[in-house]
Amino acid sequence: MRKYPKVSIIILNYNGRKYLRDCLGSIEKNTNYPNYEVIMVDNGSTDDSVEFVRKNFPWVKIIEVRKNKGFAAGNNIGIRHTKSDYVFLLNPDTIVQQGWLSKAIETAESDPTIGIVGAIPVHMDLYKLYKRPSHFNRVEDVSEVAGAAMLIKRELFNKIGLLDEYMFLYWEDTEFCWRANLAGYRVVYDYDAIVYHHVGGISGKNLRWIYEKKKNELYTYLKLLDTPYVFYFTFLAIMRNIGLIIASPRLAIPILKAFFDILRSLKYIIQKRNEFKKIKEKNTKDLINLIKRTRKIQRRDKEYGEVLKSRHVNA
Repeated sequence: MRKYPKVSIIILNYNGRKYLRDCLGSIEKNTNYPNYEVIMVDNGSTDDSVEFVRKNFPWVKIIEVRKNKGFAAGNNIGIRHTKSDYVFLLNPDTIVQQGWLSKAIETAESDPTIGIVGAIPVHMDLYKLYKRPSHFNRVEDVSEVAGAAMLIKRELFNKIGLLDEYMFLYWEDTEFCWRANLAGYRVVYDYDAIVYHHVGGISGKNLRWIYEKKKNELYTYLKLLDTPYVFYFTFLAIMRNIGLIIASPRLAIPILKAFFDILRSLKYIIQKRNEFKKIKEKNTKDLINLIKRTRKIQRRDKEYGEVLKSRHVNA
């Protein structure tokens, strides 16, 4: 008799009421995997998300959080409430496609060194247009996958810990995947596990998010990378940010605040860096090579998406 590992699908919601019918409906319709549960962690929503889900999707377990704790802390609350073999982090502004979970689990189970499997988060502009081209590998090793649709093995949490709650929003998925890679696990995309995504549908964009992105980028470099690469990537980040400030002076305050907050947090960051050294198995050079490979794959995927859109427009 075949064994199906249990999967906990965690949906972190913050005022995502307008997306939840499509997201949860697609899970109900397109998930043929027999052993899963859905947990919605509501991050202090002020719309009627909780009432809507209770009424229309009673099979969803709901954890209510009184205030918005951000992506990492909110998802960690859900993770701590599970004992399953796998956790799947899924954004509420997504629509899953047939077989998405079965295929991701199949990939994860194919190799004990695979710690994270990303479902392909296809932009909603390509809804129902996307299909993996025959010349694309089904599974690609990458440096990081999108936290909007990310399957994680339980043993990975046991080894490297949960998402880093220093980060409120942005870069948490990248930091977690880099941490997994450097700890000796594979991080892969499965191109047959497809999830359509309203990019930015939940998070939105404002100056607070600029601050979070810049701060968390620097934090990740300082926490995880070998010393020469810390200097190199920090220098590049400084140059990019100077360019951004020159082009758009209104960004000066959030960018400078990010740098100053990193300086104020140096003692804490050094502590986290020393803790990570104890479980680190690979050097930064291995990760850098994987990052370069991932960027090539991302450019290829973007070009393919543009081709699909042009074909659809001209059809």
